[in-house]
Amino acid sequence: MGNKIELFDQDEISARDIHIEDYDAYERSDGSWLHNDGDVYWYNEMGGVHREDGPAVIQLRSDIFDEWFLNDRQYSFYEWCKELNKTDGEKMLLRLQYG
Repeated sequence: MGNKIELFDQDEISARDIHIEDYDAYERSDGSWLHNDGDVYWYNEMGGVHREDGPAVIQLRSDIFDEWFLNDRQYSFYEWCKELNKTDGEKMLLRLQYG
């Protein structure tokens, strides 16, 4: 289903480590990481892009506003909902919140 984005070798360095270095990212109190370009990312404990309660990437500077990831695999909104068994009500609330 989801597409794994192969930007680097997970055994060597994580997405979070790269983003901290390249974007001077820092962790916020809600567990997200704010990058110096305004983008907000969520990561799992291994450092992969991941979030189960909303989009793992919120981009403020592009035409693509939200990106949905689980364990470094990118999904469409509907694929992400299916993977997490989201109810119709949960889907509706997510769409209202994130567009």
